[in-house]
Amino acid sequence: MFINSLLTRNFWPDIQSRYLTAVDVQSRVKTESMSQMLQRLARLEQIYQSLSIVVKVNILSPVTSIVGNIYNAIECIVQQTHDSVEQFRAMLLQPFSDTYQRKIDFFVRRLVDKANAFLAHHASSDNGSFSNPEVNDSATVFCQAYRKFTQWFVYNYRHPFKAATFHDQKKCSRWLINACKKFPEYLASEELMPEQTKTWRQCLTEFRAFLDDADLWLKTQETLNSSLPLQIPSDDNVLKRLINYTSRLHGISKSFRLQQITKVRPNTASYVC
Repeated sequence: MFINSLLTRNFWPDIQSRYLTAVDVQSRVKTESMSQMLQRLARLEQIYQSLSIVVKVNILSPVTSIVGNIYNAIECIVQQTHDSVEQFRAMLLQPFSDTYQRKIDFFVRRLVDKANAFLAHHASSDNGSFSNPEVNDSATVFCQAYRKFTQWFVYNYRHPFKAATFHDQKKCSRWLINACKKFPEYLASEELMPEQTKTWRQCLTEFRAFLDDADLWLKTQETLNSSLPLQIPSDDNVLKRLINYTSRLHGISKSFRLQQITKVRPNTASYVC
């Protein structure tokens, strides 16, 4: 950025005009001032030469380029991150997702539908009483399906990538399954059943939500990695301009040193140097 701003400010014509003007008025310039001008011109030439070497060695050379090493390190990190994300997807997330979608998801969605039907009948009845046939029948259907699913999933289903549909053992207690096992003969807990059904409806869909969140995270990581700039920008033009300016400065310095000038003494005739 420093080199680019140095070049784009376009002060080269100003430098050239200053020294050409100095040549024209040398007869009125002290020898000491002329020497200082020559020294500054030489130092400026050296600065440009140094900048050219820095650009060539530290930026452009593939062996010693600091910028190239940084980009290579970034590319290595990005590639390792991408490989890690893909490994997580292939070895862990995808097997669990496949198992859930093929074996469990259908039963969970069907059970959630039955729970929603029961809650809808319960909410729409006058007093939410199980004496209402629709409420009672929908609760019976839900409990039968829930008991069947729990029996199959907990005790009969075996798979290396089986995962519970919930993670909070305290919130997703066994109260509902115990009530459903005794329903409709045991109705002492009727008031709690709708609330527990709402809780378990959320519990049953927690693992599905986790899979969706994990998949979204993976897609986000892939998008971030693919947006990183991994191509090293070319600074060949900058180096060419620096070399060109160095050559111009060298030419002006040489012309200035070889210029035949006339120095005028304050009280004597002029002489050629």
